[in-house]
Amino acid sequence: MDCIALIGIACELPNDIHSPHALWDFITNNIHLQSEIRTEQTDYQSTPIPLLDTNPSLNSKPIERSYLLKKEILNGFDPEFFGECVVLILLKRLSDAIRDCDQIYCVIRDVLSHRDNDIDMKNCSSLFSNAPLQLLNEIYNVRNQTDLSQVFYIEEHGIITTDDNLLEENTIGEFFHRGEAEQPLLLGTVKSKIGDTDGAAGIVALIKVALSIKHRMIPPQMTFGNFNPKIKFKEYNLQIVENLTIFPLNQPIIIGINCKNSHAIVEEWINSHYSCSDKPMLYQCSEETIADVVQQQQHYVAVISGPQWWKMGRELYNSEPVFRQWINKISTELETLTNEWSLIRELIDMSDEKSSHINETNIAQPAIFAVQVALTALWLSWGIYPRVIVGHSVGEVAAAYVGGRLILTEACKVIYHYSRLQHRNTRQGGRMLAVIGLEETEARSLLQGVENRVSFAAINSPTSVTYSGYSTELEQLYQSLAKTKPNVFKTWIRLENALHSPLMDNFNIYQDLLKSLSDINGDYSTIQENDMFDK
Repeated sequence: MDCIALIGIACELPNDIHSPHALWDFITNNIHLQSEIRTEQTDYQSTPIPLLDTNPSLNSKPIERSYLLKKEILNGFDPEFFGECVVLILLKRLSDAIRDCDQIYCVIRDVLSHRDNDIDMKNCSSLFSNAPLQLLNEIYNVRNQTDLSQVFYIEEHGIITTDDNLLEENTIGEFFHRGEAEQPLLLGTVKSKIGDTDGAAGIVALIKVALSIKHRMIPPQMTFGNFNPKIKFKEYNLQIVENLTIFPLNQPIIIGINCKNSHAIVEEWINSHYSCSDKPMLYQCSEETIADVVQQQQHYVAVISGPQWWKMGRELYNSEPVFRQWINKISTELETLTNEWSLIRELIDMSDEKSSHINETNIAQPAIFAVQVALTALWLSWGIYPRVIVGHSVGEVAAAYVGGRLILTEACKVIYHYSRLQHRNTRQGGRMLAVIGLEETEARSLLQGVENRVSFAAINSPTSVTYSGYSTELEQLYQSLAKTKPNVFKTWIRLENALHSPLMDNFNIYQDLLKSLSDINGDYSTIQENDMFDK
Protein backbone atom coordinates (compact mmCIF):
# COMPACT_ATOMS: atom_id res chain seq x y z
CA MET A 1 0.00 0.00 0.00
CA ASP A 2 1.39 3.39 -1.03
CA CYS A 3 1.72 5.89 1.81
CA ILE A 4 0.19 9.35 1.56
CA ALA A 5 2.36 12.49 1.40
CA LEU A 6 1.14 15.81 2.79
CA ILE A 7 2.43 18.38 0.28
CA GLY A 8 0.33 21.50 0.88
CA ILE A 9 -1.19 23.41 3.79
CA ALA A 10 -3.53 26.40 3.97
CA CYS A 11 -5.30 27.76 7.03
CA GLU A 12 -7.30 30.68 8.35
CA LEU A 13 -7.52 31.02 12.13
CA PRO A 14 -8.23 33.75 14.68
CA ASN A 15 -5.58 36.32 15.64
CA ASP A 16 -4.67 37.07 11.98
CA ILE A 17 -3.25 33.62 11.34
CA HIS A 18 -3.52 33.38 7.56
CA SER A 19 -0.72 30.98 6.65
CA PRO A 20 1.12 27.88 7.90
CA HIS A 21 4.15 30.10 8.65
CA ALA A 22 2.03 32.38 10.84
CA LEU A 23 0.49 29.36 12.57
CA TRP A 24 3.92 27.92 13.35
CA ASP A 25 5.13 31.24 14.77
CA PHE A 26 2.00 31.41 16.87
CA ILE A 27 2.13 27.92 18.37
CA THR A 28 5.85 28.17 19.16
CA ASN A 29 5.47 31.50 20.96
CA ASN A 30 4.35 31.87 24.56
CA ILE A 31 0.83 33.08 23.72
CA HIS A 32 -2.56 31.54 23.10
CA LEU A 33 -6.05 32.48 21.94
CA GLN A 34 -8.06 31.78 25.05
CA SER A 35 -8.73 35.33 26.16
CA GLU A 36 -9.25 36.63 22.63
CA ILE A 37 -11.80 33.99 21.76
CA ARG A 38 -13.65 34.33 25.05
CA THR A 39 -14.04 38.10 24.69
CA GLU A 40 -14.79 38.29 20.99
CA GLN A 41 -17.43 35.54 20.86
CA THR A 42 -20.08 36.04 23.51
CA ASP A 43 -22.99 34.21 21.91
CA TYR A 44 -22.14 30.68 20.91
CA GLN A 45 -25.76 29.95 20.03
CA SER A 46 -25.49 31.91 16.77
CA THR A 47 -21.84 31.23 15.91
CA PRO A 48 -21.15 28.30 13.59
CA ILE A 49 -17.89 26.62 14.66
CA PRO A 50 -15.87 26.00 12.60
CA LEU A 51 -16.77 28.39 9.78
CA LEU A 52 -17.80 25.53 7.51
CA ASP A 53 -19.99 23.89 10.16
CA THR A 54 -23.48 24.92 9.04
CA ASN A 55 -25.23 23.23 11.96
CA PRO A 56 -23.12 23.37 15.13
CA SER A 57 -25.98 22.10 17.25
CA LEU A 58 -25.38 18.64 15.83
CA ASN A 59 -22.01 18.60 17.56
CA SER A 60 -22.74 20.35 20.81
CA LYS A 61 -25.78 21.98 22.35
CA PRO A 62 -25.60 25.82 22.43
CA ILE A 63 -26.32 25.85 26.16
CA GLU A 64 -23.23 23.71 26.74
CA ARG A 65 -21.04 26.13 24.78
CA SER A 66 -22.39 29.14 26.65
CA TYR A 67 -21.53 27.41 29.92
CA LEU A 68 -17.91 27.15 28.86
CA LEU A 69 -17.55 30.93 28.98
CA LYS A 70 -18.24 30.94 32.71
CA LYS A 71 -15.07 29.07 33.63
CA GLU A 72 -12.46 31.32 35.16
CA ILE A 73 -9.39 29.15 34.55
CA LEU A 74 -8.71 27.04 31.50
CA ASN A 75 -6.10 24.30 31.73
CA GLY A 76 -3.89 23.27 28.84
CA PHE A 77 -5.43 19.80 28.71
CA ASP A 78 -8.92 21.13 29.37
CA PRO A 79 -9.41 23.28 26.23
CA GLU A 80 -12.92 24.48 26.94
CA PHE A 81 -12.91 27.28 24.41
CA PHE A 82 -13.84 27.13 20.77
CA GLY A 83 -12.18 28.77 17.79
CA GLU A 84 -13.33 29.35 14.23
CA CYS A 85 -11.09 28.19 11.42
CA VAL A 86 -10.87 27.02 7.86
CA VAL A 87 -8.10 24.56 7.03
CA LEU A 88 -7.03 22.81 3.87
CA ILE A 89 -4.40 20.17 3.24
CA LEU A 90 -3.22 18.74 -0.05
CA LEU A 91 -2.55 15.00 -0.05
CA LYS A 92 -0.87 12.91 -2.72
CA ARG A 93 0.37 9.37 -3.11
CA LEU A 94 3.95 9.35 -1.90
CA SER A 95 5.22 7.83 -5.13
CA ASP A 96 3.53 10.60 -7.12
CA ALA A 97 4.89 13.31 -4.80
CA ILE A 98 8.41 11.94 -5.26
CA ARG A 99 7.97 11.75 -9.01
CA ASP A 100 6.70 15.34 -9.18
CA CYS A 101 9.41 16.71 -6.83
CA ASP A 102 6.84 18.10 -4.39
CA GLN A 103 7.80 19.49 -1.00
CA ILE A 104 6.85 16.72 1.42
CA TYR A 105 5.92 17.97 4.88
CA CYS A 106 5.35 14.48 6.23
CA VAL A 107 4.11 11.02 5.30
CA ILE A 108 0.84 9.60 6.61
CA ARG A 109 1.57 5.90 7.00
CA ASP A 110 -1.87 4.84 8.14
CA VAL A 111 -5.20 6.11 9.53
CA LEU A 112 -7.70 3.95 11.38
CA SER A 113 -10.99 4.70 13.12
CA HIS A 114 -13.56 2.78 15.12
CA ARG A 115 -17.22 3.26 15.88
CA ASP A 116 -18.64 2.24 19.24
CA ASN A 117 -22.40 1.76 18.84
CA ASP A 118 -22.92 2.59 22.48
CA ILE A 119 -21.09 5.93 22.32
CA ASP A 120 -22.56 8.77 24.35
CA MET A 121 -21.90 11.88 22.23
CA LYS A 122 -22.36 14.20 25.21
CA ASN A 123 -19.83 12.54 27.49
CA CYS A 124 -17.63 10.76 24.91
CA SER A 125 -18.11 7.65 27.01
CA SER A 126 -16.70 5.30 24.37
CA LEU A 127 -13.36 6.22 25.82
CA PHE A 128 -14.27 4.16 28.87
CA SER A 129 -14.43 1.01 26.75
CA ASN A 130 -11.59 -1.10 25.35
CA ALA A 131 -12.09 0.35 21.86
CA PRO A 132 -9.21 2.89 22.04
CA LEU A 133 -6.74 0.24 23.19
CA GLN A 134 -7.92 -2.12 20.46
CA LEU A 135 -7.58 0.69 17.92
CA LEU A 136 -3.95 1.37 18.90
CA ASN A 137 -3.09 -2.32 18.78
CA GLU A 138 -4.70 -2.71 15.36
CA ILE A 139 -2.95 0.24 13.72
CA TYR A 140 0.51 -0.15 15.29
CA ASN A 141 0.91 -3.92 15.69
CA VAL A 142 -1.45 -5.66 13.27
CA ARG A 143 -1.46 -3.35 10.27
CA ASN A 144 2.05 -1.86 10.48
CA GLN A 145 4.30 -3.87 12.83
CA THR A 146 5.72 -0.64 14.28
CA ASP A 147 8.70 -0.44 16.61
CA LEU A 148 6.89 1.39 19.41
CA SER A 149 10.16 2.67 20.87
CA GLN A 150 10.52 4.91 17.79
CA VAL A 151 7.23 6.73 18.42
CA PHE A 152 8.52 10.09 19.60
CA TYR A 153 5.36 12.07 20.35
CA ILE A 154 1.56 11.71 20.53
CA GLU A 155 -0.65 14.66 19.56
CA GLU A 156 -3.60 14.10 21.89
CA HIS A 157 -7.28 14.72 21.37
CA GLY A 158 -7.16 16.94 24.47
CA ILE A 159 -10.82 16.36 25.26
CA ILE A 160 -12.80 18.44 27.70
CA THR A 161 -13.58 16.48 30.84
CA THR A 162 -11.07 15.48 33.46
CA ASP A 163 -12.16 11.83 33.32
CA ASP A 164 -11.79 11.73 29.54
CA ASN A 165 -8.32 13.23 29.82
CA LEU A 166 -7.44 10.57 32.39
CA LEU A 167 -8.65 7.74 30.16
CA GLU A 168 -6.94 8.97 27.03
CA GLU A 169 -3.52 9.38 28.62
CA ASN A 170 -3.66 6.16 30.63
CA THR A 171 -4.76 4.26 27.50
CA ILE A 172 -1.83 5.69 25.57
CA GLY A 173 0.50 4.98 28.47
CA GLU A 174 -0.73 1.42 28.88
CA PHE A 175 -0.27 0.66 25.18
CA PHE A 176 3.18 2.20 24.66
CA HIS A 177 4.37 1.51 28.25
CA ARG A 178 7.82 3.13 28.09
CA GLY A 179 8.54 2.05 31.66
CA GLU A 180 12.24 2.56 32.38
CA ALA A 181 13.12 3.63 28.82
CA GLU A 182 15.52 6.57 28.56
CA GLN A 183 13.23 8.48 26.18
CA PRO A 184 9.75 9.16 27.62
CA LEU A 185 6.71 9.33 25.38
CA LEU A 186 5.95 13.00 24.78
CA LEU A 187 2.37 14.30 24.86
CA GLY A 188 0.73 17.57 23.81
CA THR A 189 -2.27 19.13 22.11
CA VAL A 190 -2.68 22.12 19.80
CA LYS A 191 -6.02 22.88 21.46
CA SER A 192 -4.25 24.63 24.31
CA LYS A 193 -3.21 27.25 21.76
CA ILE A 194 -6.18 27.77 19.48
CA GLY A 195 -9.08 26.04 21.20
CA ASP A 196 -11.38 23.30 19.99
CA THR A 197 -12.07 23.75 16.28
CA ASP A 198 -14.77 21.07 16.25
CA GLY A 199 -14.91 19.31 12.88
CA ALA A 200 -11.57 20.76 11.83
CA ALA A 201 -9.74 19.68 15.00
CA GLY A 202 -8.19 16.56 13.52
CA ILE A 203 -6.83 18.38 10.48
CA VAL A 204 -5.48 21.22 12.65
CA ALA A 205 -3.65 18.60 14.74
CA LEU A 206 -2.24 17.08 11.54
CA ILE A 207 -1.07 20.50 10.36
CA LYS A 208 0.66 21.12 13.70
CA VAL A 209 2.40 17.74 13.45
CA ALA A 210 3.41 18.36 9.82
CA LEU A 211 4.93 21.74 10.71
CA SER A 212 6.66 20.19 13.73
CA ILE A 213 8.25 17.58 11.49
CA LYS A 214 9.27 20.24 8.97
CA HIS A 215 10.93 22.35 11.69
CA ARG A 216 12.09 19.28 13.66
CA MET A 217 10.75 20.54 16.98
CA ILE A 218 7.62 20.19 19.11
CA PRO A 219 5.99 23.42 20.36
CA PRO A 220 5.48 23.72 24.12
CA GLN A 221 2.19 22.85 25.81
CA MET A 222 0.39 25.99 26.98
CA THR A 223 -1.31 26.61 30.35
CA PHE A 224 -0.41 23.23 31.75
CA GLY A 225 -0.91 23.19 35.49
CA ASN A 226 -0.55 20.39 38.01
CA PHE A 227 -0.42 16.72 37.06
CA ASN A 228 -3.61 14.77 37.60
CA PRO A 229 -2.56 12.18 40.21
CA LYS A 230 -4.81 9.59 38.54
CA ILE A 231 -2.75 9.73 35.35
CA LYS A 232 0.16 7.29 35.61
CA PHE A 233 2.86 9.57 34.22
CA LYS A 234 5.69 7.96 36.15
CA GLU A 235 4.60 4.34 35.69
CA TYR A 236 4.12 4.72 31.95
CA ASN A 237 7.01 7.21 31.48
CA LEU A 238 4.80 9.91 29.95
CA GLN A 239 5.92 13.54 29.67
CA ILE A 240 4.02 16.67 28.75
CA VAL A 241 5.94 18.93 26.33
CA GLU A 242 6.37 22.04 28.48
CA ASN A 243 9.31 23.55 26.52
CA LEU A 244 10.24 23.74 22.87
CA THR A 245 11.62 20.25 22.20
CA ILE A 246 14.12 19.49 19.44
CA PHE A 247 13.88 16.21 17.55
CA PRO A 248 16.78 13.82 18.20
CA LEU A 249 19.37 13.58 15.45
CA ASN A 250 19.97 10.47 13.34
CA GLN A 251 16.68 8.91 14.40
CA PRO A 252 13.54 8.37 12.30
CA ILE A 253 10.63 10.31 13.73
CA ILE A 254 7.22 8.66 14.13
CA ILE A 255 4.32 10.66 15.59
CA GLY A 256 0.83 9.51 16.50
CA ILE A 257 -2.27 11.70 16.25
CA ASN A 258 -4.99 10.55 18.62
CA CYS A 259 -8.58 11.65 18.07
CA LYS A 260 -11.78 10.70 19.84
CA ASN A 261 -12.35 7.57 17.77
CA SER A 262 -9.45 7.48 15.33
CA HIS A 263 -5.67 7.45 15.18
CA ALA A 264 -3.07 8.35 12.54
CA ILE A 265 0.61 7.40 12.21
CA VAL A 266 2.68 10.21 10.70
CA GLU A 267 6.35 9.97 9.79
CA GLU A 268 9.18 12.21 8.73
CA TRP A 269 10.15 11.86 5.07
CA ILE A 270 13.91 11.31 5.22
CA ASN A 271 14.70 10.04 1.72
CA SER A 272 15.56 13.47 0.39
CA HIS A 273 18.22 12.27 -2.07
CA TYR A 274 16.18 11.29 -5.08
CA SER A 275 16.30 12.34 -8.70
CA CYS A 276 13.65 14.82 -9.76
CA SER A 277 13.98 14.12 -13.44
CA ASP A 278 15.05 11.40 -15.81
CA LYS A 279 15.61 13.89 -18.62
CA PRO A 280 19.14 14.08 -20.07
CA MET A 281 21.25 16.95 -18.75
CA LEU A 282 24.37 18.61 -20.15
CA TYR A 283 27.33 18.30 -17.77
CA GLN A 284 30.72 19.82 -18.52
CA CYS A 285 33.73 18.01 -17.11
CA SER A 286 37.40 18.06 -18.03
CA GLU A 287 40.75 17.20 -16.47
CA GLU A 288 41.06 20.75 -15.20
CA THR A 289 37.66 20.78 -13.50
CA ILE A 290 38.05 17.38 -11.84
CA ALA A 291 40.55 18.84 -9.39
CA ASP A 292 38.08 21.61 -8.60
CA VAL A 293 35.39 19.05 -7.88
CA VAL A 294 37.65 16.92 -5.70
CA GLN A 295 38.99 19.81 -3.63
CA GLN A 296 36.85 22.91 -3.73
CA GLN A 297 38.04 25.98 -1.91
CA GLN A 298 35.72 27.40 0.77
CA HIS A 299 35.41 31.19 0.93
CA TYR A 300 33.65 33.05 3.75
CA VAL A 301 32.00 36.40 3.00
CA ALA A 302 30.77 38.32 6.04
CA VAL A 303 28.01 40.61 4.80
CA ILE A 304 26.72 44.13 5.13
CA SER A 305 23.80 45.46 7.21
CA GLY A 306 20.35 44.92 5.73
CA PRO A 307 19.65 41.15 5.64
CA GLN A 308 18.85 41.01 9.37
CA TRP A 309 15.62 39.32 10.47
CA TRP A 310 14.07 39.29 13.92
CA LYS A 311 14.23 35.45 14.20
CA MET A 312 17.48 34.85 12.36
CA GLY A 313 19.53 32.04 13.85
CA ARG A 314 16.79 30.94 16.23
CA GLU A 315 16.35 27.45 14.80
CA LEU A 316 20.11 26.87 14.81
CA TYR A 317 20.29 28.19 18.38
CA ASN A 318 17.71 25.61 19.45
CA SER A 319 19.21 22.70 17.52
CA GLU A 320 22.99 23.21 17.30
CA PRO A 321 24.98 23.32 20.59
CA VAL A 322 28.05 24.93 18.97
CA PHE A 323 26.00 27.74 17.44
CA ARG A 324 24.18 28.26 20.75
CA GLN A 325 27.47 28.33 22.68
CA TRP A 326 28.85 31.14 20.52
CA ILE A 327 25.69 33.24 20.55
CA ASN A 328 25.69 32.99 24.35
CA LYS A 329 29.39 33.83 24.49
CA ILE A 330 29.00 36.94 22.34
CA SER A 331 25.91 37.99 24.28
CA THR A 332 27.92 37.80 27.51
CA GLU A 333 30.68 39.95 25.99
CA LEU A 334 28.16 42.57 24.81
CA GLU A 335 26.54 42.67 28.25
CA THR A 336 29.84 43.94 29.67
CA LEU A 337 29.52 46.92 27.30
CA THR A 338 25.83 47.80 27.62
CA ASN A 339 22.77 46.99 29.71
CA GLU A 340 20.39 48.81 27.36
CA TRP A 341 19.62 45.73 25.28
CA SER A 342 20.39 42.01 25.18
CA LEU A 343 21.42 39.91 22.19
CA ILE A 344 19.61 36.83 23.58
CA ARG A 345 16.46 38.81 24.18
CA GLU A 346 16.47 40.27 20.66
CA LEU A 347 17.43 37.13 18.72
CA ILE A 348 16.00 34.28 20.80
CA ASP A 349 13.40 35.47 23.32
CA MET A 350 11.50 38.08 21.28
CA SER A 351 7.91 36.86 20.92
CA ASP A 352 6.74 38.95 17.97
CA GLU A 353 8.17 41.09 15.20
CA LYS A 354 6.39 44.27 16.28
CA SER A 355 8.31 44.27 19.58
CA SER A 356 11.65 43.60 17.90
CA HIS A 357 14.37 46.27 17.55
CA ILE A 358 16.40 44.26 15.04
CA ASN A 359 16.25 47.02 12.42
CA GLU A 360 17.89 49.56 14.74
CA THR A 361 21.49 50.07 13.66
CA ASN A 362 22.96 49.60 17.14
CA ILE A 363 21.26 46.18 17.40
CA ALA A 364 21.21 44.98 13.78
CA GLN A 365 24.98 45.18 13.30
CA PRO A 366 26.00 43.30 16.50
CA ALA A 367 23.29 40.71 15.78
CA ILE A 368 24.61 40.13 12.25
CA PHE A 369 28.14 39.91 13.62
CA ALA A 370 27.08 37.34 16.23
CA VAL A 371 25.24 35.14 13.72
CA GLN A 372 28.19 35.26 11.29
CA VAL A 373 30.68 34.26 13.97
CA ALA A 374 28.43 31.51 15.35
CA LEU A 375 27.85 30.15 11.83
CA THR A 376 31.58 30.08 11.22
CA ALA A 377 32.14 28.23 14.50
CA LEU A 378 29.50 25.70 13.48
CA TRP A 379 31.14 25.14 10.08
CA LEU A 380 34.52 24.73 11.71
CA SER A 381 33.07 22.11 14.06
CA TRP A 382 32.08 20.20 10.92
CA GLY A 383 35.62 20.41 9.54
CA ILE A 384 34.87 23.12 6.96
CA TYR A 385 37.73 25.64 6.98
CA PRO A 386 37.96 28.80 4.87
CA ARG A 387 40.77 29.52 2.45
CA VAL A 388 39.68 33.14 1.93
CA ILE A 389 37.82 35.38 4.39
CA VAL A 390 36.16 38.54 3.04
CA GLY A 391 34.39 41.26 5.01
CA HIS A 392 31.84 43.47 3.24
CA SER A 393 31.19 46.78 5.03
CA VAL A 394 30.26 46.00 8.66
CA GLY A 395 31.07 42.37 7.87
CA GLU A 396 34.72 43.35 8.17
CA VAL A 397 34.45 43.02 11.96
CA ALA A 398 33.38 39.37 11.79
CA ALA A 399 36.01 38.74 9.09
CA ALA A 400 38.71 40.32 11.27
CA TYR A 401 37.80 38.04 14.17
CA VAL A 402 37.48 34.87 12.11
CA GLY A 403 40.76 35.73 10.39
CA GLY A 404 42.54 36.11 13.72
CA ARG A 405 43.18 39.88 13.60
CA LEU A 406 41.04 40.51 16.69
CA ILE A 407 40.26 38.44 19.75
CA LEU A 408 36.59 38.06 20.69
CA THR A 409 36.60 40.75 23.37
CA GLU A 410 38.12 43.23 20.90
CA ALA A 411 35.75 42.28 18.08
CA CYS A 412 32.71 42.71 20.33
CA LYS A 413 34.00 46.07 21.46
CA VAL A 414 34.52 47.18 17.85
CA ILE A 415 31.06 46.12 16.68
CA TYR A 416 29.39 47.64 19.73
CA HIS A 417 30.96 51.10 19.45
CA TYR A 418 30.83 51.10 15.64
CA SER A 419 27.08 50.40 15.65
CA ARG A 420 26.42 52.65 18.64
CA LEU A 421 28.00 55.66 16.99
CA GLN A 422 26.43 55.01 13.60
CA HIS A 423 23.07 54.77 15.35
CA ARG A 424 23.30 58.53 15.95
CA ASN A 425 22.30 58.95 12.32
CA THR A 426 19.10 56.90 12.71
CA ARG A 427 15.91 58.71 11.70
CA GLN A 428 17.80 61.84 10.67
CA GLY A 429 16.26 62.03 7.23
CA GLY A 430 18.34 59.37 5.49
CA ARG A 431 17.71 55.95 3.92
CA MET A 432 19.41 53.31 1.79
CA LEU A 433 18.24 51.83 -1.52
CA ALA A 434 19.56 48.61 -3.06
CA VAL A 435 19.38 48.31 -6.86
CA ILE A 436 20.17 45.19 -8.90
CA GLY A 437 20.36 45.23 -12.69
CA LEU A 438 22.29 48.43 -13.45
CA GLU A 439 25.87 48.62 -14.67
CA GLU A 440 28.08 50.71 -12.40
CA THR A 441 28.55 53.44 -15.03
CA GLU A 442 24.83 53.84 -15.52
CA ALA A 443 24.22 53.73 -11.78
CA ARG A 444 26.72 56.56 -11.27
CA SER A 445 25.13 58.67 -13.96
CA LEU A 446 21.91 58.77 -11.93
CA LEU A 447 23.73 60.71 -9.21
CA GLN A 448 24.43 63.73 -11.41
CA GLY A 449 23.26 66.85 -9.61
CA VAL A 450 22.72 65.15 -6.25
CA GLU A 451 26.28 64.05 -5.48
CA ASN A 452 26.21 65.96 -2.19
CA ARG A 453 22.92 64.37 -1.17
CA VAL A 454 23.21 60.73 -2.34
CA SER A 455 26.25 58.49 -2.69
CA PHE A 456 27.21 54.87 -3.26
CA ALA A 457 27.10 52.99 0.02
CA ALA A 458 28.47 49.89 -1.69
CA ILE A 459 29.18 48.41 -5.10
CA ASN A 460 28.19 44.84 -4.43
CA SER A 461 28.80 43.42 -7.89
CA PRO A 462 29.15 44.68 -11.49
CA THR A 463 25.36 45.06 -11.63
CA SER A 464 24.41 45.64 -7.99
CA VAL A 465 24.77 48.87 -6.02
CA THR A 466 23.42 50.38 -2.82
CA TYR A 467 22.59 54.10 -2.73
CA SER A 468 22.60 56.00 0.55
CA GLY A 469 21.60 59.55 1.36
CA TYR A 470 18.70 61.90 1.97
CA SER A 471 15.24 60.37 1.76
CA THR A 472 13.79 63.01 -0.57
CA GLU A 473 16.36 62.50 -3.32
CA LEU A 474 16.34 58.71 -2.89
CA GLU A 475 12.54 58.62 -3.23
CA GLN A 476 12.84 60.62 -6.46
CA LEU A 477 15.48 58.16 -7.70
CA TYR A 478 13.23 55.24 -6.81
CA GLN A 479 10.27 56.70 -8.69
CA SER A 480 12.44 57.50 -11.71
CA LEU A 481 13.72 53.92 -11.86
CA ALA A 482 10.18 52.57 -11.45
CA LYS A 483 9.06 54.62 -14.45
CA THR A 484 12.06 54.29 -16.79
CA LYS A 485 13.42 50.86 -15.79
CA PRO A 486 10.53 48.82 -14.36
CA ASN A 487 12.45 45.54 -14.74
CA VAL A 488 15.31 46.69 -12.50
CA PHE A 489 15.02 45.25 -8.99
CA LYS A 490 15.03 47.84 -6.22
CA THR A 491 14.29 47.62 -2.51
CA TRP A 492 14.69 49.75 0.59
CA ILE A 493 17.25 48.54 3.13
CA ARG A 494 15.57 47.80 6.46
CA LEU A 495 17.47 50.46 8.39
CA GLU A 496 16.29 54.01 8.98
CA ASN A 497 19.84 55.17 8.47
CA ALA A 498 22.06 56.42 5.66
CA LEU A 499 25.34 54.59 6.20
CA HIS A 500 28.30 55.50 3.96
CA SER A 501 26.67 58.80 3.01
CA PRO A 502 27.27 62.53 3.58
CA LEU A 503 24.83 62.43 6.49
CA MET A 504 27.37 60.50 8.52
CA ASP A 505 29.64 63.55 8.55
CA ASN A 506 27.21 65.41 10.83
CA PHE A 507 27.96 63.42 14.00
CA ASN A 508 31.76 63.33 14.41
CA ILE A 509 31.62 59.53 14.39
CA TYR A 510 35.17 58.97 13.17
CA GLN A 511 36.94 60.74 16.04
CA ASP A 512 34.66 59.25 18.69
CA LEU A 513 35.23 55.77 17.26
CA LEU A 514 39.02 56.16 17.40
CA LYS A 515 38.75 57.31 20.99
CA SER A 516 36.49 54.39 21.98
CA LEU A 517 38.83 51.84 20.36
CA SER A 518 42.16 53.42 21.31
CA ASP A 519 43.31 50.32 23.22
CA ILE A 520 42.86 47.96 20.25
CA ASN A 521 45.81 47.54 17.91
CA GLY A 522 44.90 44.51 15.84
CA ASP A 523 47.44 41.87 14.89
CA TYR A 524 48.68 39.92 11.89
CA SER A 525 47.11 36.51 11.58
CA THR A 526 49.29 33.53 12.37
CA ILE A 527 46.27 31.36 13.05
CA GLN A 528 46.17 27.76 11.86
CA GLU A 529 43.06 25.74 10.99
CA ASN A 530 42.96 23.75 14.21
CA ASP A 531 43.64 26.83 16.35
CA MET A 532 40.90 28.99 14.86
CA PHE A 533 38.49 30.41 17.46
CA ASP A 534 40.72 29.42 20.40
CA LYS A 535 41.19 33.08 21.28
